[in-house]
Amino acid sequence: MIDSNIEEIENIAYIGQDSYQSGYLGGKLISYGIKENSNVLILEINRNAESTTRTNVYLQRIKGFYSYFKEKTNLPKFNFSEISIQYDSKNQLNSTMFEGIDCVFIPNSRAHIVAKFIKDNHLKNIHLVGYDLLKDNIEFLKEDTIAFLINQKPEDQGYKGISHLYKKVVLKEQVNEKQYLPLEIIVQENYTKTI
Repeated sequence: MIDSNIEEIENIAYIGQDSYQSGYLGGKLISYGIKENSNVLILEINRNAESTTRTNVYLQRIKGFYSYFKEKTNLPKFNFSEISIQYDSKNQLNSTMFEGIDCVFIPNSRAHIVAKFIKDNHLKNIHLVGYDLLKDNIEFLKEDTIAFLINQKPEDQGYKGISHLYKKVVLKEQVNEKQYLPLEIIVQENYTKTI
């Protein structure tokens, strides 16, 4: 399994991020620079074809996200709201959703959809955290509409997956059942095309 560890399926190994820890990190990134009480929107953006139920990855990320704020009692007060939308339906995002919102956490790779809405509607001072180095995400990171991206290193996941299969099938060796990759934080200043 690469990227998503589906517990119900018997597998050789899982290679990817610890979803809970990545959500916990997302909470930490949301809290950076916040000195006063803040309103946080957790925005899940799904495809129409996706199930309306949350995936285990989403659930674990959101659980980790909330855990950060529960553990850090010295932080300013954060008020949370959650919205789930379908990105390929029109008029899913509206300005009312963002009224009074200081921070947005997107637990998947679709931060660029929100970043574009924020830019197009001239919304200011919204701290946005998402996942993955997609071309659109990178563009909004470069212009500072997205503050942080958590990179899942898909090339490393793929390489390690093939390596595990080779070791298990060809060499008949044991492989680690879970191999968590480091959580990599990408900001405007440390992004390079070689990542």
